[in-house]
Amino acid sequence: MSHNCFVECKVALEIGVGAGKKQPAAPAECRVTHNVFLPGKWEIARVHTAPVQFEWLANLSQSEKSRKNPLDAYTNFESAELNFERGSDGLLRPTATSPIRVDVTSAIKTGIDNAQRAGKAACGCDEPGPQIRDWPSRKNTGPTWR
Repeated sequence: MSHNCFVECKVALEIGVGAGKKQPAAPAECRVTHNVFLPGKWEIARVHTAPVQFEWLANLSQSEKSRKNPLDAYTNFESAELNFERGSDGLLRPTATSPIRVDVTSAIKTGIDNAQRAGKAACGCDEPGPQIRDWPSRKNTGPTWR
């Protein structure tokens, strides 16, 4: 799972959820990289069953020193003062000064709005800077005869 922004999700990650309490599903050989977590008042994760061979690289979370993270036993979670601002479309986007660049390489070469990713890899789904592509609407998608 790579290059996601989790903004004020009630629970961003549910780890080890199976068919019920008596049938947990331990995640194995999972790789979680280049994600950004802005939890607000919510918890970042719930761990139901301990993951096996869980690879966690270059994931950032908004700094909250008082918050206990249930993933601490399995990960090296990097906290930072992330700078996001609300765009004209209502979505939170990283500012040019947001510390979301990391030294871990990524195969992802474009952001969610199709902007080229340049230089160091950026965590999350969007490169800092102006929005490149309009989101799908009736004006730019679908059959032209409508």
